[in-house]
Amino acid sequence: MLRLALPLAFAALLTGALSLRMPAPAAAQATGTIAYVRAGGTQGDQIRLIEPDGSGDRPLWTAPGDDPLDVYGISSLAWRPDAGELAFASDHEEGCSVYSSDIYGVRPDGRGYRRLANTPACASLAAYPQGSVTVTVRNLTSSPDSTFAVYVQGAPRPQNALILPGTTATVTIPSVADLGDLVQLVVVIRGDYRWIVGGVDVVPSQEALSTPRPATLFGQGIPNFGAWYPSWRADGTALVYAQSATACLNGRRVPTAPEPPGRLGPTVLEADPLQPCSLTWAPTAALADQLLYGAIPGLGAEGISIYRASEGRRTSEGRKLVTVERGALLLWYNWLPDGSGLLFARTTEFSNTAYRASNLFHYDFASRTTRQVTRFSDSFVRNFSIAPNGQSIVFERAATLTSDASDLWLVQLDGSSPRLLVADGRLPAWSQRRPAVPALRSQTYLPLVQRER
Repeated sequence: MLRLALPLAFAALLTGALSLRMPAPAAAQATGTIAYVRAGGTQGDQIRLIEPDGSGDRPLWTAPGDDPLDVYGISSLAWRPDAGELAFASDHEEGCSVYSSDIYGVRPDGRGYRRLANTPACASLAAYPQGSVTVTVRNLTSSPDSTFAVYVQGAPRPQNALILPGTTATVTIPSVADLGDLVQLVVVIRGDYRWIVGGVDVVPSQEALSTPRPATLFGQGIPNFGAWYPSWRADGTALVYAQSATACLNGRRVPTAPEPPGRLGPTVLEADPLQPCSLTWAPTAALADQLLYGAIPGLGAEGISIYRASEGRRTSEGRKLVTVERGALLLWYNWLPDGSGLLFARTTEFSNTAYRASNLFHYDFASRTTRQVTRFSDSFVRNFSIAPNGQSIVFERAATLTSDASDLWLVQLDGSSPRLLVADGRLPAWSQRRPAVPALRSQTYLPLVQRER
């Protein structure tokens, strides 16, 4: 399922002419392994691995169970710095989570699947003591859509409820796992929006009332409230994620060791006054506490800006690096592996009320200058990842901004030697070292045509 992350417009959103794969130019040779996603339609999304020279294209992990309505999807990938684990954001367990998307991990041999943030995973809930929770909700929204789902953290599924505007409904959620001595969140869900309406201490074998008074729904709720866009700390001890795919909420930090179930990690920046839209940690030990984040200053008259700040500090102490003017879309950004600058993708062509292209740009910290890397006029560079040597880039290239159909291309940092890496791929993530996996067999894969959804 395609998700546009506005206002940052992080789009897991290219096409390229199908061509005979030729050996990579010498300048394009690079180490590491590239992970990417192939949309599986009703069979579920699949994470695959491929080498930078195009060899060894193979599956790593496939979403468990069929997806008959084609509604679930993987939205981003991130290698741990030692390449020992690949983190990914996916919404395939949103029916048993307070989040609409969660962060998972899998080792490069396909084993060790686990939920990294917002534990425990769905399959583990049945092992906890169980209780039931009664929730009373008052609907003061103005939307005519009155169909909601009520969920308590630790429940195996939400309970549907019809709550007409101005009325109140009481819902009982059975079999809620008692996650320990903590308040478990209660959320109300309608489509892509979630309201956090309170919390409850679940009591095994008893019924608990979530709030002493009816929880009240105002406004539209939080869009795509969840865990998105994971980024690892340089030492691999923690990762940070954004709390919404489409709104600016502060990111949360989680340790890579198992954290206590039911507890969400702390925020990594104090949102004063800017609210970070998404964050990415610096790639080197010397810069380990540094973060890049996107935010919209003031009322957004300037558009979206990329800032740099230290972990644990106020966002007002961050330094503005790049601004994408109002009306243009910032699609993705990330550090260069040596910490000397950053790359970002943004729209560059606008005609007849539609975006016509987007391209890659390089910002250098020392000179504070920006240089355009690619120069497409009729296709879109979206998500991308950078080789360990900082000289090669793998990126999505699409015919339209919102198409799920995309191919992965390679290009040099100076804009030279663009070439197709693999057809029918998106969301690339380039490991900073070669993962320890079983020896690869030489295989030939024919490209598939991915339909738009």
